[in-house]
Amino acid sequence: MKVRKGKLEKATVRFDESESFVEIDEGEVEIKPVLPPSKVTPLDTVMNNELRELLDKAIQKLPYDYRIVFVLCDIVGETAAATAKILKLSVPAVKSRLRRARMFLREQLHHYMVV
Repeated sequence: MKVRKGKLEKATVRFDESESFVEIDEGEVEIKPVLPPSKVTPLDTVMNNELRELLDKAIQKLPYDYRIVFVLCDIVGETAAATAKILKLSVPAVKSRLRRARMFLREQLHHYMVV
């Protein structure tokens, strides 16, 4: 069964496509605009560095059990199942610790994110 694309999907431009055109069906070509790369300003660099330092400090404040799960899942990119196997925990325990770690970090960084 072929699924039709919605109006939003047709109008969406994908950033990961390096080509400015995509062949849809036999001989039919859709032209997509290529967006120019965004320029990083000095302010962006300073703000990113400040956020990185705050995030590093907040991660260091995490309890060890939460920190190791957070690092494996969100920084290294392991799945919950792989993290559970590495740490010899159940998958629900990993998911619970990951959620608690994210909530802790959200509280730590709340004052920085509020405008």
